[in-house]
Amino acid sequence: MPYSSTEGKDWMAAQITAHASSIARVLDVGAGCGTYFDLAAKPGQAWWAVEVWPANVDRFDLPSRYDVTSEVDIRGFNWPAAAFDVVIFGDVLEHMPRVDALAVWAAAREHSHHILLSIPVVPYPQGPEEGNPYEEHVETWTHEECMALPGVVAHQLNPTIGCYLAEGLR
Repeated sequence: MPYSSTEGKDWMAAQITAHASSIARVLDVGAGCGTYFDLAAKPGQAWWAVEVWPANVDRFDLPSRYDVTSEVDIRGFNWPAAAFDVVIFGDVLEHMPRVDALAVWAAAREHSHHILLSIPVVPYPQGPEEGNPYEEHVETWTHEECMALPGVVAHQLNPTIGCYLAEGLR
C-alpha cells in the first residue's frame, strides 16, 4: 500500500525535525504517497524519492514534491557519490528477502550519516495490494533482529511497528 501504519510516524518525523538545521539531503526509500516528506521536509533540504511502483509516482505526483524521483527498486539504485544526511526506510525492508534487506542496509550505511527504519516487528501478513506485487511482506523481523542491525543507536517500539535510528558510515 502506498500508505502504512501510523505507528511510529511521529517518532520518525521527530528524528528528522529535531536535527533539521543539519540535514541537507534526505533519501526516502519506498516513498509511496510521500508521508515522510509531508511530515518532516523543511525549506532548503533536498529530498530524493525512490519508488519501485510507477503508479505511485504518478498517483501521488512525487516529481512535483521531491527534488529527485527515481522509479527503481532500491536493490538496483545507483547511489550518488555525495552522502545523504538521512536515509529513510519507511516500511520497506519486510518486502524483500532478508539477504537483500541486509545488503540494502549495508549500502545505506555506506552512503549516509543516519538511517531511519520503520518495520513491522510482529507477524504482519500482507499480499500484493492494488496490483502492486512489491507490497507483499516476504519477511518477518523481530525487535531483537532490528536492534542487532549494524549502527542502531535508538529506537521506539510500538505494538506492531518498530522504529530505529542508526548511524551511517559517512
